[in-house]
Amino acid sequence: MASLALREQRAFSAGQWRWENMEPDAPAPDFLDTKEGQEWLRESAESLVQGLTVEGITHDQLVDKLDAEVIPGVDWNKNGKLLAILLADILKSDMHPLFSTANQFLGGTCDKKSQPLRDLAERMLTPKAAEYCQRTSEEDYD
Repeated sequence: MASLALREQRAFSAGQWRWENMEPDAPAPDFLDTKEGQEWLRESAESLVQGLTVEGITHDQLVDKLDAEVIPGVDWNKNGKLLAILLADILKSDMHPLFSTANQFLGGTCDKKSQPLRDLAERMLTPKAAEYCQRTSEEDYD
C-alpha cells in the first residue's frame, strides 16, 4: 500500500514539474506570411479595386487614399478628386482600353506587373488581415 502511494506521489510530482516547466507554444506565423494570407490579400485588394467594400474599407476610401497619397506625387494640373475617381474606375479592369495608360500615369508599367492602385489597396488591407484571420478562426469554432 505504501509503495502505491509513493508511486502516485512521484507520478504527481513528475507531472507537476512538467506542467510548471513546460515551454509556451510557438507563436503562429503572421497571417500575411502564409500562402492563404497572401491569397486573401490579393483577392481582397482585387475586390476593393473592383468597387466592393472589404473589411470595412470602401471603394470611396480607396479613391480618397489614391487622391491623397498617390496622385499628389504625380505631375499633373490638379483638377481635384475627379482624376482619382476616373483613374480608379479605369483601373477596375485590365481589359479597359485606357488601363495601360492610367496605370503608367500612376507610375505602374504597361505590362501590368506594377499596379499602383492594387498596391495601395493591399497596403490599406494589410492592417485588417489579422482581424480577418481571427474572425474566421472564431467562426470555425462556433
